[in-house]
Amino acid sequence: MSEIKLLIDDREVSVPQGSTILDAARIAGSYVPSLCHHPDLKPIGSCKLCIVSVEGLDYYPLSCNTPAAEGMVVHTRTEELQEMRRHTLEMLLALTNHPTSCLFCERKNECGELRECMRKFPVTVGCKYCPNDSQCELQEVVTFTGLDRIRYQTSFRDMPVLREPFFDRNYNLCIMCSRCIRMCDEVRGLGILFTNPDFHRNHWIGPESLQEADCKFCGACVDACPTGALFIRSEKWIRPDRTVVTICPYCGVGCSLDLKISEDRILSVTPSRDGAVNRGQACVKGHFGLEEIIHHPDRFTTPLIKRNGQFEPASWDEALDLVARRFTEIRDRYGPDSLGALSSSRCTNEENYLVQKLARTAFKTNNVDNCARVCHAPSVTGLAACFGSGAATNSFNQIEDADVLFIIGSNTTEAHPVVSLKIIKAARNGAKIIVADPRKIELVDRASVWLNQKPGTSIALINAMMNVILKEGLEDRDFIDRRTMGFENLQKTVEEYPPERASQITGVAAEDIIEAARLYARADKAMIIYGLGITEHTTGTSNVMSLGNLAMLTGNVGRRSTGIMPLRGQNNVQGACDMGALPNVHVGYQPVTDAGIRSKFEEAWKVALPSVPGQTSTQMIERNPGKEIRGLYILGEDPAHTEPDTNRVRSTLESLDFLVVQEIFPTETTR
Repeated sequence: MSEIKLLIDDREVSVPQGSTILDAARIAGSYVPSLCHHPDLKPIGSCKLCIVSVEGLDYYPLSCNTPAAEGMVVHTRTEELQEMRRHTLEMLLALTNHPTSCLFCERKNECGELRECMRKFPVTVGCKYCPNDSQCELQEVVTFTGLDRIRYQTSFRDMPVLREPFFDRNYNLCIMCSRCIRMCDEVRGLGILFTNPDFHRNHWIGPESLQEADCKFCGACVDACPTGALFIRSEKWIRPDRTVVTICPYCGVGCSLDLKISEDRILSVTPSRDGAVNRGQACVKGHFGLEEIIHHPDRFTTPLIKRNGQFEPASWDEALDLVARRFTEIRDRYGPDSLGALSSSRCTNEENYLVQKLARTAFKTNNVDNCARVCHAPSVTGLAACFGSGAATNSFNQIEDADVLFIIGSNTTEAHPVVSLKIIKAARNGAKIIVADPRKIELVDRASVWLNQKPGTSIALINAMMNVILKEGLEDRDFIDRRTMGFENLQKTVEEYPPERASQITGVAAEDIIEAARLYARADKAMIIYGLGITEHTTGTSNVMSLGNLAMLTGNVGRRSTGIMPLRGQNNVQGACDMGALPNVHVGYQPVTDAGIRSKFEEAWKVALPSVPGQTSTQMIERNPGKEIRGLYILGEDPAHTEPDTNRVRSTLESLDFLVVQEIFPTETTR
């Protein structure tokens, strides 16, 4: 994208073509007040505070919606501009009856006790007791413009504070910027919030109760509010002393989060605007769930050893000595393969690496596995067979630029809400959506075609789409000839799945299959997004390979906004597998049976390694005569709750000679 150069307050800046003056000012480091504008929203220019002076113009343009031009000379802070901003801000505060006691209190930063204004206004702005003082944009604008009083008569609205889960709505502080409404509609695609018909008298945003609406409690409206009208309760009277950036530990999207810390306690969590994936957005779990979990009273804080049927606290030295001694005894008596380890898709790469290394070097067995083998192994195997790598071919951020999105086996709005935002944005940009799901999920309402196939019939559905593509000559012959193998075999297979036969198998109307095939094949950039709905089947690997065939048949791989995007259920499914927490491969999917690979690890670790693939998690939990597991180390997994046939699983766990569970909360397995 070409760039243009302009002067902002005597500083030359370069900005991409299409940037606004406000964008350029921010790059130049010049503060321009704007209470209605937000980087994620379409500029509406309603507050009129972002006016600037441009040499050669006989008026003062709004910087939020005026394009920057080559050679433009802009001044953002002249006395004339500041005077106009003061008048505008004064009118805004008067029209909205915003409390002003603390805005203009000379002692707002040094007051030592609750004053009359604080008793009158339960939540106000601008003093050391104000829950929003540290991030109140209104206070910042008041200070910047030098406004010190309001000449017009105002009255306190005295509206009740509406308490929602996680945050309060106090419309006594609302300045009618509509950021919350637009964020809910434009970015989240929900449109839950709206201007109340009686707004100018009551000044509140509907609905009156978000709990009774279809609100997801994502917190985007709270993050967008420039005053304290929407405010997170956990931050209300305590200010954070630092911010720590981390990655969300829930699903596999990888959202960046800012943890606001006070005295080593997390007060609140907000999505990071610098996050490469989420760009300032999060779901309810990431936004409001973490501080409750981290500081929950049920968290384990010390090792526990079961004695006489009861857990008793122990020191770390005592617990670690016991674990090392008992595992060594079992290994020496019954052999290395009597031990096993279950690693975790919720733990870091480093932790998963160490668990598989513990099993292979100390236990001397390849009996190590993690839950990703069930949900993610079909993707690893299927994608590796198609493309040579068991990972997504494209990034999340390319979703927004796709022409067609084929979503199969994924209830994206519920399971991966931040990814669904990109799908919604793509749809608003004109992308066509194909949804293949037995249920009528939320995305069906945005879809051009809904393929409600019977569970377990995805291969027939995909084969029928490829049948249509080949029959109508919509395949990419150049891509097939140059970059694929086995096309003739594929062609013979899909010939047996005309839409009419597939309709009988899948329950999907033949005309819908034809329409979906045409939409996908005719798109310049078509992307496939899938989830556990197609991998957790007996045909999971074949399902993934069928999607790979569909992408290759149409040349929709190897370019931006094409390819295949598997959505991971847990936060480090990919990493746990990459780190070798699997019974048949070392780090990087290098087979344990390969002598050359094994010798490389033996040299690095200075120990002889087992050469036979280990047992899977399912096999370890079964009672296999001659292959019984007698000692098991479990990190962050709960097989007593998640594995099928729970009575059998619990019986097996209870029969072990020694069971170690490394966990942060009580689970069925710890019990």
